[in-house]
Amino acid sequence: MNLHYAAWIRVLAEMDEFDVKVIASTPLTSKRQRLGWSTALMAPANVVIARSPGQISDALAACRPGAIHITEGIRGSKIARKALMNIVAAGCRVGIISENCDKRGIWGFARLWLYRAHLWRLRKKIDFILAMGSSGVEWYLSCGVRRKKVFPFAYTADMSVLPVDSKVVCKGDGLF
Repeated sequence: MNLHYAAWIRVLAEMDEFDVKVIASTPLTSKRQRLGWSTALMAPANVVIARSPGQISDALAACRPGAIHITEGIRGSKIARKALMNIVAAGCRVGIISENCDKRGIWGFARLWLYRAHLWRLRKKIDFILAMGSSGVEWYLSCGVRRKKVFPFAYTADMSVLPVDSKVVCKGDGLF
């Protein structure tokens, strides 16, 4: 579960129009835990931890008809790719939230064509893409996605405001 999604997921879940379910394969990766991250608070969204493709299929099957599914990328982990394919196969509405990719060098060229192929195959299945920043928008447009389906988006952080001791901040002649 991505900490950078928590704030907007909570706000969406607080709206009366939506029932929000977050399906994740792990509450927090061990890599993020080692960096000092804690599990993101998503309530009132319903969080489901599905550790296998079968559990993901079950969680998706329990979604309401007409649900809009937002997946993280189109080429993420094996389990995320399986979830996306299940969503698409079921004829559900789907949105993608994603960053851009590195287009530099031979691997960047290969990545661009790989994304173009995936997106061409999914072109009638993806309703929208929430692309991180202007570089994300440019990436998906360069992959052949129609402009009317790509929306600039941003990571958000849900940080508590800490009181600032003005004596510490303004010591001496200035801030530095």
